[in-house]
Amino acid sequence: MPQYEPVQNIEMVSSSSKSTLLHPPQYEVVDGSDTPSGTNLIHDQQPVPRDAPSRSSPPTYLQTHSRIRWPRIGLYGLLVLIVGTMVILASCGILIFLWSGTSAAKDRNESVFWQIVVVRGWASRVVTICSAAIRTSMGLHIGLIAAAAAAIILETTGVLLVDAPVLSIERATGASPLNILPAALRRCVAGRGSGLLYLLILTLTVFLGLLSTFTSTILLSDFETVQVQGPVKTRNVAIDTNKTGQFWKTTSYWRYSPSAQWRFAEEKIDGTNDVPGETYNTFRAMLPFSDAEARTSLEYYSGPAVVANFRIKCVRPYMQNVSFQREDGKLYMSFNEVIVSGGPKSKREDSSDNVRVLLIDCSSSQTTWPISLYTNPNPKPGSTLMFSTPGPGDESFTTKSVFHSVFLINSTFLRNKNSTESLDTILTNATGIKIEHGDVWTKISDRDGLELVNATTCFVNVAAPNTHHVNMTGHAIESEPDGDWRRPKNDTTIRHQFGVGLRQWDFSDRGILELTIGHPLNVDKDEKDSDFPAPNLLLNGSLKDSASSLEGCWALSDDLNSLHCFEDWSAHATHAAVFQEIIQETQEPALAVQALMTRLYQMAYYDWLQSYDIEYAVDTIHAINALIPARWNGLGVVLGLVCLHLVLLLITILLFATQTKSSMLGNAWQAVAQMVSPQTREIVESADRMRDVEVNHWIRATGRAEVYNVSIPGPSERIEINRCERG
Repeated sequence: MPQYEPVQNIEMVSSSSKSTLLHPPQYEVVDGSDTPSGTNLIHDQQPVPRDAPSRSSPPTYLQTHSRIRWPRIGLYGLLVLIVGTMVILASCGILIFLWSGTSAAKDRNESVFWQIVVVRGWASRVVTICSAAIRTSMGLHIGLIAAAAAAIILETTGVLLVDAPVLSIERATGASPLNILPAALRRCVAGRGSGLLYLLILTLTVFLGLLSTFTSTILLSDFETVQVQGPVKTRNVAIDTNKTGQFWKTTSYWRYSPSAQWRFAEEKIDGTNDVPGETYNTFRAMLPFSDAEARTSLEYYSGPAVVANFRIKCVRPYMQNVSFQREDGKLYMSFNEVIVSGGPKSKREDSSDNVRVLLIDCSSSQTTWPISLYTNPNPKPGSTLMFSTPGPGDESFTTKSVFHSVFLINSTFLRNKNSTESLDTILTNATGIKIEHGDVWTKISDRDGLELVNATTCFVNVAAPNTHHVNMTGHAIESEPDGDWRRPKNDTTIRHQFGVGLRQWDFSDRGILELTIGHPLNVDKDEKDSDFPAPNLLLNGSLKDSASSLEGCWALSDDLNSLHCFEDWSAHATHAAVFQEIIQETQEPALAVQALMTRLYQMAYYDWLQSYDIEYAVDTIHAINALIPARWNGLGVVLGLVCLHLVLLLITILLFATQTKSSMLGNAWQAVAQMVSPQTREIVESADRMRDVEVNHWIRATGRAEVYNVSIPGPSERIEINRCERG
C-alpha cells in the first residue's frame, strides 16, 4: 500500500511555464497532532517526495479487462445490442406477417388475428408502430456502431492528432457516426487508403441512419385500398312470400332490358358428360339483395334461399308436311306430325295438329342468326313432360321437374338470298323439301339443296323453386356485367357469367358464387306426394305471356333492321344480344335458352323482391374496403436496409471484440485519460482557450501532424495516445 502524509491548506504551486500545466502540485506537510479528529490516517506514514512515482496498483478489473471482450461493450451497450436486435427482428416479423396475410387473403386463407387487425383499421397503425420501433432501435445501434468504430480506429489505424479527442469522446458518448466520419475520411486520405473498411462502415451507417427516418413512408407506399373479407354478420332477410297469386300479373319481361345482370350462385348435379343439347340439372339460387353492392361484395352466405333448377334439354324435332306460306306480309312455316325423340324422359310425344311458326322476313346482317323462339303459349294436354331425379343435398328429397317445350327456328335462308333473288323465288323453289336430322338441329332445305330453316325443340324446366338451407361461397367482384347491348361482343362478362367460354366450375372467374344445397325447408306434404310439381309462377308468367305476342313467337335477332321490322314482337335487344353471342360461340341452343330463362326469371324475382315477407336469419360475409399492403416493394426495401444494418452491426462488434484491447465503451473518464500522454501534455495544457482550428494550426506548425493511436508505449502499462509507428 502507498504511504501518504495528511495534508491541509491544499495550495497549488503555480507553474513557471504554460508548458508545465500538469506539473504535480506541492503540499505543506502538517503535524499529525493537527489532524482533525475522525480522519482515518495510516500509522507510520512517511512523507512522499514530490517527484516520486506512484506505487499504487490499478484495480484488478483494470488489469484484466483486456482479456474480457464482451464486458468492454458495457451494460448499456449489451442492452442496446440484444434488446434492440430483438425489437428489430420482432418488428420485421410482424410486418412480414401483415404482408403475407394479404397474399393469403386473396385466397381467403388469412388468419383470424390478421383479419381483426385489418377489419378494425389497425394495419397502418401497426406499420407506424413497427417502423418507429425499427427506427429507434437502429438509432441506438448506430450510436453503438459509432462508439465501437471510434475505438477500433483509435487502436488500429489511428487518426491524425487533431482528430484524436473527437474519436475518444465518441467512445464514451456514441452520439453519431457523423461526428467521426470526417476524421475517418482524413485518415484514409492521409494514409493512402488505410482505414478504408472503417470509412465504408461509417458511410453506410450514416446512409442507413438517414434512410431509417423514412421507413414508415416506404412501408406505407405499399398500401392500397383493397377488398378483404369482412366479419360474419347475422341478419334477417326476406327471401319468399306466400302471396304467389300476384305473380300471374307479370310484366312482359321479353320487351324490356333487365335493370342489372344479377349475380347468382350455382351448383350442377350429374353434369359430367358433355352431351349436345343438354345442360343437366343446374341449380341456381338468387341473392336476396336488391342493392348491387350487397350482391357484388357477398363472399359467404349460410341460411335459407330459394333454389331453382334451370335444366334445359334440346332435341331434334321430327317434322312432316313442311310448307311455307306468306300471309299479310308475314312468312309462316307449317308442319304436322311433330315427333319429339330423346326428350327428358326419352319418350315420344306425337301431335297431329298443324303447327304454324312465324319466321323472320326482313333484312338481317351476316353476323346475326335470324332466330325466333316459339313459346307455345297454350300447350295442349300431353305436350308437357315431367320426370323426377334425386334432389341435391338430401337423398330423401326428390327434385321434380316439369318441362315446357319451346321451338327455336333459325331462318337461315335469309342469309343465303342475294340482292338479285327475291323471296318469292325462294318460296317457289321450296318444293320437294329435304329434311336432315342432326344431334340437336333438324335442317330443312329446298329442292336445290339450299338451306332454308334449322329447327330444334328445347324443354325448359318450369317447376317451382324450393327453399333450401344453402351455403354460398366465393370472392367479391368489382361489379356485375353492364350488359350494354349497343356494344355487341365488346364485353364477354355476361357470357362468362353463364359459363360460356370458361369451365362451369370456375366460379371465381365467372363472377358468381359456388352453391352447396342442403336440406329443403317447409316442404308441403301434399306437394311432396304429388306427381305434378307446382309451377314456377315467375317463369311461367313470361313463357305464357301472349298479350304482347299474339303469335306466341319472339324474334331473337340483334340486328337493328330486323328488330325494327318486327318491333311489335321482338324481344329486347339485350336478351337477343346475349342469346346470339352464346349460340354463335357454342353452337349450343340449350346454353342460350338457359341463359335467357335465367335472366327472365331474375327480372321477375327482383321485380317482386320488395314484396317478399317471409324472413329467415342468415349468416353473411361481405368484402369490405381496407387499407392494406398490396405490394412487397416497400417492405423489401426496408428488410434490405435492416439486413444491411445488422450485418454492419455484426461486423463492427466482431472487429471491436477482436481488434481492440484498451477501450471500454461508455466510460468518459477513460476516454479523457487516454488522451493525456507526454506527447499531448503541452497541447492539453495550452488548448483550454483555443478552438480546434487554432490547435490544428499549432500542431502543423510544431510538426506533430502525424497519425496517433491509443496504445501502451512501454513498461509503464499506462494506456495513452502515442504516435503511431506504422504511420
